[in-house]
Amino acid sequence: MEKEDYIIREIKDLIFSKEEKFLPTEKGIKLYKKLITFKNYLEDYSLIKERDIDEVKIWDYYMIYAAMYGISEKVFKNLMEIYPGYETSSAYTFSSLSFASQLSTKISSSSSDNFNSGGSGGLTSASGGGGSFGGGSGGGSR
Repeated sequence: MEKEDYIIREIKDLIFSKEEKFLPTEKGIKLYKKLITFKNYLEDYSLIKERDIDEVKIWDYYMIYAAMYGISEKVFKNLMEIYPGYETSSAYTFSSLSFASQLSTKISSSSSDNFNSGGSGGLTSASGGGGSFGGGSGGGSR
C-alpha cells in the first residue's frame, strides 16, 4: 500500500522510543470510499432482487469479497431467499462462507489495531535503594 501511494508512514522520535503510524493519502481515501461503496452494494438486498438468475452466477465471485467484509452470511441468506437453488449451484456452502467471514473479521480487527496505532517501545527506569536496575514498563501498545 505504501509503495502504491495509498498510505504514508509517519515516524515520530519520542524520548526513549519511536512511534510509527500509517496515514492514508488522498489516493488511499478514494480507494477506501470505493471499497465502502462496494460493500454497500453487496449488502443492498433490493439490488439482488432486481437481478436475473443468470446474473447470480457472478455472486460466487462477489462472495469472496463479501467474506472479506465479514458480510457473506447476510449476502448468502439474501440470495437463498430469492434463489432457493443458489446453495446447490454455488461453489460455496453456508458453513464455508461463515468460516471465511469469521476469519476475515479477526484478521481485519487485528490489522486495524496495527494500522491505527503504530505502537511505541517501552521505557526503562533505574530504581534506587540497593543499587538495583528496574525492568521498566512498556513493550509496545496496540
